[in-house]
Amino acid sequence: MIRKYRILLTVVVFIMAKASLCMPIYVDDDALNDPGPDNPTISDPLEDGSEEHPYDAIQEGIDNVVEGGIVSVASGTYIENLLITKDICLSGEDALTTIVDADGIKKPILIKNVEEGVDVCITGFTIMGSGSGYDDGLGNGGIFFHTWGKGNLEVSHCIIKENAGQGITLTGPATITNNLIIDNFSVGIFVTSDGDATIINNTITSCGEAGIGIHYEATRAMLTNNIIAYNEVYGVSVFGDGPVIETNFNDYWGNGSGNRDLVLGLNDILLKPEFMNPANDDYRLQYNSPCIGAGDNSVVIVATDLDGNPRINGTNVDMGAYEVQCIEVAFDVKPTSCPNPLNVNSKGVLSVAIVGTEDLDVTHIDPASVQLMLLGPVRFHYEDVCTAYYPLVGKASQYDCTEEGPDGFMDMTLKFDNKAIAAALELIGGPLIDGEEILLTLTGNLLEEHGGTPIVGEDVVRIIKKGND
Repeated sequence: MIRKYRILLTVVVFIMAKASLCMPIYVDDDALNDPGPDNPTISDPLEDGSEEHPYDAIQEGIDNVVEGGIVSVASGTYIENLLITKDICLSGEDALTTIVDADGIKKPILIKNVEEGVDVCITGFTIMGSGSGYDDGLGNGGIFFHTWGKGNLEVSHCIIKENAGQGITLTGPATITNNLIIDNFSVGIFVTSDGDATIINNTITSCGEAGIGIHYEATRAMLTNNIIAYNEVYGVSVFGDGPVIETNFNDYWGNGSGNRDLVLGLNDILLKPEFMNPANDDYRLQYNSPCIGAGDNSVVIVATDLDGNPRINGTNVDMGAYEVQCIEVAFDVKPTSCPNPLNVNSKGVLSVAIVGTEDLDVTHIDPASVQLMLLGPVRFHYEDVCTAYYPLVGKASQYDCTEEGPDGFMDMTLKFDNKAIAAALELIGGPLIDGEEILLTLTGNLLEEHGGTPIVGEDVVRIIKKGND
C-alpha cells in the first residue's frame, strides 16, 4: 500500500441565504410518507410543510409560508407554474437535481406585485420549459419579475435553460449571480421597464436573440465577471439610450453579430473562454482559459460558485459561473526514470519536473510558490526533458510513470535538497522503510498575472536506503 503524504488545505465555505426567524416550509415530491411519489394529486394526509410531512408541490409551500419565510425544496422534478406575490426565499437542494419545469405552459416562475413590490430570493434550481407567447399580458420565460421598479429579486446558483421566451425578465431591481443561463429561445436576461439589474459571475450562452437585452425603459444594468458567449445574434443588445450601462471584466466571444450599441469597459475581453465540454453542457473552464483570474474581486457577493466550490480561489476571481479550484499538473520525480527511486541517504539533490503540456505553459507558474513537502526548491530551470504521464493525480503504484523523454513542450525542472525531503517525510509519517512506495504531492500557484490559481501534482517514489537496490 502506498503511504500518502498530502499537504491538505482546509477550506471554509460560506453560503449566503436569507435569514428568517420562523421554521422553513419543506417540500418534497417523493417523501417517505407520501403515498403517491412524484404525483402531487396523491398526498400525505398529514402533510403540513414540516420535515416529517412536507408538501409535495412547491406552490403549496409558497402559499403556506409566512411573509419573509423560506421554502426549502428537496431534489425532484416539479411540473408547476409558480406564482409568488409576497416576500420569500425559495431554496432548492441542488440546481442539477431540483427542477421547476413548466412543461411548455406559461412560466415556471412568475413574481408579481406591482402595488408594493416584493423581496424574493431564488437559489438552487433548474428553471426550464416555459411556453411561448404571452399570458396575463406578460411574455413567457423562465423567471418573470414584475414589480414596476419596486422590491428586489436575487437569483443565484441556478440553471435557467430551454425556455421558449426569455430566461429571466426584470421590471424591478435584481441581482443575478453565479447562474448558468443557456439555450433560451429569446434572450438570456431581459432588463426592461424600470428594471435595475446587477449581473455578476454568470455564464450566458446559446440563447437565440441575445445573452442580455437591455430595453430603453430600463433604469440601469451593471455587468461584471460574466461570460457571454456563443449566443446566436448578440452578446448584449441595447435598445435605445435610456438606461445607464456599466460593463467591465466580462468576456464577450463568439456571439453571432457581436454586441449592439454597447461600449466595452477597460477590462472587458474578447477571447475564446475555453469551456470544458460545451457539447455536453459542461461550461466549466479549461485550465488554459483566459477567464481564469480575470475578474474583479470587489463585486463578489457570494462565497461559492455554481458548483458550491469556494470563490475566490486564487489571486483574482474567475469570470463566469464556475471557479477553477485547482489545476492538476504533470509532476515527475527523476524525469525519464520509471519507477522513481528516492535514496534517503543521498546528500545531493532530488530532480523533479513540472511537465508542460498542450494545456499548461509552465512559464505561467510562480517558481517561488512551488513546494514539495512544504520545502521550496534549491533552483529551477526551463527545459524540455520528459513527457506527461496520465492520470495526473490518483496514481496507484510506483509503475504509474513513463520513461519517455522530450515531447516538444517546455518543462520546469526543479532541484530539491534530498536529505531535507527525506527528513520531512520522516517528520510527517515516521521512519521510512526500504522498498516502500510513497505518494508525494507538489503544490504551487500560477503567477498573479495568470490568476494565481493553485496547482497540484503527484508522483510515486520507491524508498531506497544506501547500499540497497
